[in-house]
Amino acid sequence: MAKIKLNLLNIFALKIKKNTLQYEAEDIDEVISMFFSDYRKELNGIFKNKKDMISRSLILINGKNLKVLKNRMKLNEGDEITLSLPVTGG
Repeated sequence: MAKIKLNLLNIFALKIKKNTLQYEAEDIDEVISMFFSDYRKELNGIFKNKKDMISRSLILINGKNLKVLKNRMKLNEGDEITLSLPVTGG
């Protein structure tokens, strides 16, 4: 199990009322599952379920987009994951 830091931005930080969380996990899916389970109540009304949250969120691992990394799942000790909802407007 790797100890990782989960950084929360914009709506995540506002709803959870924290900027960072610590998790121990082997892969990104485990982190996202634990986060969604821990904060389901706070995220209610924003996301239908974990899959909806993943599809609508920007997820970075050590500053690199998870989609660009081709969904690299395995985590290493000290990795940082950042969770953000893309902001648009003009």
